[in-house]
Formats: sequence, structure tokens, C-alpha cells
Amino acid sequence: MGTEDIYGVILASGTSTRMGQPKLLLPWRGYPILEHTLKKAVVLPFTGIQIVLPPSNPKLKQLAHRYLCQPIENPTPHLGMGHSLALAIQSLPPTAKAALILLADQPQIHLEDIERILTYFQHDNDEPRQPCIFQTKYKDGRMGHPTLFSDHYFEQLSKLKGDVGAKKMIQENRHSVIPCESRFESPPDIDTPDDYRRLLREGG
Repeated sequence: MGTEDIYGVILASGTSTRMGQPKLLLPWRGYPILEHTLKKAVVLPFTGIQIVLPPSNPKLKQLAHRYLCQPIENPTPHLGMGHSLALAIQSLPPTAKAALILLADQPQIHLEDIERILTYFQHDNDEPRQPCIFQTKYKDGRMGHPTLFSDHYFEQLSKLKGDVGAKKMIQENRHSVIPCESRFESPPDIDTPDDYRRLLREGG
């Protein structure tokens, strides 16, 4: 199966409540935090990239258009990550065979880890295709994003609600989870002013 069947999904509609300002526009290494994720996603052979955005931030939408991503407006971002992911999955065309999920507030995510999951999915998913979830397993033992879901899970994902994302669904389908070993430590979310200060100290 070719990469023409795989879509990138970037979740970027959080309310930044703990940061106190739109965190995805904060600068790091000369670019807004969101742009670091976009730069990595667009060099990969996705058919398309869907990015879920809040309705009230035109600057984020401008960034999405600059990188030729499809913005998906989330009018109710306060409903949480699960709701945001559901909107993204609902926006995919019926031809999509997989969705690879990225979090916009993890600018330190490694391109190598995204590429590894795409490669695993393409080469380890023999016909007839089986339900599969490829999830990154980091050097520190944590499981996290990037995570890829085959289309077998799209219906479940499209019904997610609340702020727990797909964690519960992954646990319920753990028999189908394939860990993808990373040589890196897990990248932290940038949620608070302390997180941002640490990001600037470590890589800025």
C-alpha cells in the first residue's frame, strides 16, 4: 500500500488556558511553536494534512494555509482533545486508509519517529489488512505520539468526546497496538509558562 492512503492529522485547537496566551504562536528557534510541527509534517508523503484549529485565531489559519494544510475549524475547543480528534477523523475522505496523529504543542518531536511509523505501516501491514495501531515507544518507556491508526478505527475515533483523546480506545484495543521503538526521550507538551521557559533553555 502506498503513502497516498495516509493522512496526517495535527491537533492544534487547544485553549492554552494554562499558558495564558496562544501557546502555538510563541517563538522558538525563530519560528512559532506550531510551525515546527508543520515543517516536519509537510516533508512526508501524506496525501493531505488536516489541522484542527480554534475559530478565533486567524494567524494559526494563515500558518496552516502557508504549509498547504487543510484547516478544520473546531468551534468548541473547550470540549477537549477527544472532540478535536473526532472532528479531524470525520473530515477524512473515504479513501483514507490510515491517520497519523501529531500534537501541535510538541515542537521537539523527531522527524525520524514519524518516518518510522509510516515505514512500519507500509511494510508490516500485509493483505488482507488487519486492524493496527502503531504507537511510538520512547527511550524512557513512555508510549505517545506520533500514533497511527488504520481505518478500522475511524468510526470509534470519530465518536470520541472529552479531553482524554484516544488513550482509552488504545487500551481497549491493546492487542492491535504495535510499539515503534524510538532512540529519543519522549518530547514534553508545552502547556505552561514553566514548560516554555524550559524549552527556551534547552533548545533556544
